[in-house]
Amino acid sequence: MARRFQKGLSPKWINHILLKLTVKSGSRSKPPNCPIVYLERQLPINLLEKAANQYFDHSNERPSIMNLAEKRTKKFGPTLVRNSLQSKAYIIPSLITSIGVFAGFLSVLSCLEGKLLQASTCIGVAFFLDGLDGRVARKLNATSEFGKQLDSLSDVIAFGVAPAVILYSWAFRPLQIELGVPVAFIFLVCGASRLARFNLPEEDKPVKKGFEGLPIPSAACSLAALVYFSPSPLVSTWQATAVAVYSLLISVLMVSSFNYKSPKYLTPSNVNPVHVLILISATVALAWYNSKVVFLTGFTLYSLSGPAFWLASKLTNLKKS
Repeated sequence: MARRFQKGLSPKWINHILLKLTVKSGSRSKPPNCPIVYLERQLPINLLEKAANQYFDHSNERPSIMNLAEKRTKKFGPTLVRNSLQSKAYIIPSLITSIGVFAGFLSVLSCLEGKLLQASTCIGVAFFLDGLDGRVARKLNATSEFGKQLDSLSDVIAFGVAPAVILYSWAFRPLQIELGVPVAFIFLVCGASRLARFNLPEEDKPVKKGFEGLPIPSAACSLAALVYFSPSPLVSTWQATAVAVYSLLISVLMVSSFNYKSPKYLTPSNVNPVHVLILISATVALAWYNSKVVFLTGFTLYSLSGPAFWLASKLTNLKKS
């Protein structure tokens, strides 16, 4: 194929797809009229349609992929149009998300049993799995609306309900402070509101290279890091008051409009690999030496980075003007 391809699938993929399309006709210039079964069910229909439209957009004769899909549905019964391999790929990120939900559920159970250190550790495990499922889904080309909604619902449990229960059990219930109930509930409501704003359609969101508002996983880990740093229940009222102020600050940051940096926008062009390697090595070494201080400091600094960058940009604009 000597023509230029539109931005999308690579020529290698289109060659592979066209080979499937022409398995019966023996020609790459004319689409065959063969059942979808000859495509060996190795590629999803949307990719076949996209590749065919890219290659045959100069001709009036195009392969009717969706018609072939209907033939396949009639032949194999009312099954999904996607092939079995692709369907299995969709299960993997959903399975990782489900494990994250279990980590949040286990955190609540551990909290009810008084195992606060284990409960805060489960929040950290859920944080790791929450970052993993999205990357796996993108690598496997297995993103879907179902996975997006499942991920949001799991975040409400793992990073909304579980941290709120831990916060109340660790800081307020031992001292019988009734004010702890609304403080924990405010954190939960702000986290749910943050997730609802994240799930808005793309056209309703402002264009920013990062997160608008503190992400709920980072907010949950900010509270969990406090418990991980000192897992014993609080024994004084001033400590509970300080924790309440810290929790309310984290809650406000979640529903704020501050811009937070996202690792997915970091590319090799704007990141020095040497600096990244040094930073990762130093973080691992410090975490090995004293993980409690590293986690608490790291998540607290990230939570405060939003207003800090906003203030720095305002001061820079004032100096320029």
